[in-house]
Amino acid sequence: MQFSCFVVPFKGTGKEYIGDDISEIASAVKSAIQQCCIQLKSKIVKKMQAREQQERKRNLSKYIPDATNAVYDVLKEMAKSHASKKKRYEEGDADILRKVSDHSITKETLTEKLTRHVEKVSLVLLGPIPYVHSGKC
Repeated sequence: MQFSCFVVPFKGTGKEYIGDDISEIASAVKSAIQQCCIQLKSKIVKKMQAREQQERKRNLSKYIPDATNAVYDVLKEMAKSHASKKKRYEEGDADILRKVSDHSITKETLTEKLTRHVEKVSLVLLGPIPYVHSGKC
């Protein structure tokens, strides 16, 4: 942050002129400091939001292997019961179960899809990286 961005509202540089009316100078300095504080607050908030988003993404990514294993095990059991005709499923579900039986859908496939989804959700929540004014005039 630079404090040289503001304009001091007086023409002369004589000490008498500065000493006579410092209220304008004080208000100009106060205004400049407040503007710098607003810019600093904005920058800090954006960094904190980015850090929180990265932490959420890291936490979600940490559980992808466990979620994948659990979902795949359930799908395998469902595929077995569907193949033995013990239980019927709707066509869309049956198609997925056939793909699990044929090994078209694997743990690796599920892991890849979940990882992509976490990336996609992170980008949507975080949004594009905004332009932050540097505070320089």
